[in-house]
Amino acid sequence: DEPNLACELARGRGYLGFVRDGALETLGVETTTGRVEQVVRLPSPSWLPLVTAITTGKGAVKLTRCVTSSNVSSTSDGTVDATIEPSRISIGPATDGIGPTSASGP
Repeated sequence: DEPNLACELARGRGYLGFVRDGALETLGVETTTGRVEQVVRLPSPSWLPLVTAITTGKGAVKLTRCVTSSNVSSTSDGTVDATIEPSRISIGPATDGIGPTSASGP
């Protein structure tokens, strides 16, 4: 509809040509017509995904260390039997600096 639309958008004169409230935004459009339906606010950069991945990895490593090679055996029907030593599983306050290390009361 507008012949100079590409130039105007390149100059930053479009709807999202400036930063509003320091948030990242993009336009949400209708798939068949391309008509703008909404402004989508994108999440800001965060360390949360990295911390979550490291914590999940640590938990997986701790659980796999609980199943030792001496506790794994094959049965006659071909299935694997694995027992976990409860003494090797420790669930307690976080000591890796990521979570709280002590509970504080009122």
